[in-house]
Formats: sequence, C-alpha cells, structure tokens
Amino acid sequence: MVTRINNDLQERLRKAEEAEHAVTKLGSLAAEAPVLRQELARAQRQQGWDRARKNAMEECRRKMENVHDKQSQVPQLLEEVSTMVSSLYHLFKEIDAGRRDALEQMAIVDRVDYEAELTDMEAEQIAVGNDPSNVEYLVASRHGYARVKKMMDEAFPHFSYLKDCDLEDPMRRDVAQFILSHVVPIEEISVVHHSTV
Repeated sequence: MVTRINNDLQERLRKAEEAEHAVTKLGSLAAEAPVLRQELARAQRQQGWDRARKNAMEECRRKMENVHDKQSQVPQLLEEVSTMVSSLYHLFKEIDAGRRDALEQMAIVDRVDYEAELTDMEAEQIAVGNDPSNVEYLVASRHGYARVKKMMDEAFPHFSYLKDCDLEDPMRRDVAQFILSHVVPIEEISVVHHSTV
C-alpha cells in the first residue's frame, strides 16, 4: 500500500515537474511575444517602405528615360528655331531700315513744305508791313516729326510689322514681341492683334 502511494506521488510529482518545466518554458516564450510583435511590425513596415521606394525608383527611372528621349530632340529643334528667329530678325531689320529710309524721304517733303510755307508767310508779312521774323516759330510748330509721321500714316495707312499675322496665340505674340524688341525701339512696338505700328 505504501509502495502504491509512493508510486502515485512519484507519478504526480513527475507530471507536476513536467508541467512546471512546460510553464517555465512557455513563460519565457510568452515574455518574448511583445518584442517579437514589435520586430514583426517593424519588418512589415520596412518591407512596405522598401516596396514603395523600389516602385518609386522604377517610376522615376521610367520618367527620366522619357525625359532624356524628349531632351534629345532639343538641340535639333533649337537649331531650327534659332535659324527661323534669325531669318525673321533680319527680315524685320530690312523692313525697319526701309521704313526709316521712307521716313527720311517724307521728312524731306516736310522740309520742302516748311520752306515753301515760310517763304509765303514771310512775303505776306512784308507785304502788310510786319516783321517777317515772327512767323518762323509759327511755321516751325506745324512741321517736324509729328507731321512727318502723320503724313506717312495718311500716305501708307495700316502699316504694321506684323500685318496679317495671327497673334491670338500668346506664345506667337511673345515671340514676335521679343524679336521686334531687338529691332525697333520699345516705344514703337505694339504687337497686339490688328497692330498699326
């Protein structure tokens, strides 16, 4: 009977010790759970960041390949545009030179008219017994650049550097303004649609 009790106690003790050992083992494993959860969350976040970074880098590379392809067209287009701008600039220079020559000829017309008017008015003043020197300023006030420009506008109405050009597009208008500004004094430029400069 005593042997049986001892055997039962030994068996229970063995099971209890096994359970104690399992609890100790599980307890230390359970203590690792919060740390393992943090590490797993960190690893998952890192994977997400790595994936996002990789995707962004691949998209960046694709975009830059497209940018490089487009940029490779710039030298040729710039050469073509520069040639065209240069041609337009030289054409504007020729137009401006011709216009200034025409203005000089119209200034001669004005000078002839001035001389004729002055001579006539001086003769009139002498005929009535007045001092003819007073009429010179009066006659001069009616002549000069303003009259020359007016005569040009009347003789050749609607002159414009950009006549018949479609200037509705802002880029086209800006380009025209830019090129003209290198040819014509800024106060003479008016490149709005239907310009009369």
